[in-house]
Amino acid sequence: MTALQYAVAPKAFGPHTFRILLDSFEEALGSLSASQLSTMPAARMRDLLARRIISLAEHGELDPERLRDGALAHAARMLRYYRGADRR
Repeated sequence: MTALQYAVAPKAFGPHTFRILLDSFEEALGSLSASQLSTMPAARMRDLLARRIISLAEHGELDPERLRDGALAHAARMLRYYRGADRR
């Protein structure tokens, strides 16, 4: 496998790591305020959080608090963008 193939190959997570990702996702989702949840459709918000947590884990981050905080920070940035799109 070349370096490029390795870099773009999907990562597999074991049961322990998957549990960390799931717990981080649930904590992030539970941390959102009602106004944040009402700004963006719920399915889109769940997808945004899940993708960010997976991305962070693929890059080696497995600390549950950092995964949660990283996903929430990304969601906050995307919510600012999403709100701006509504004003046009």
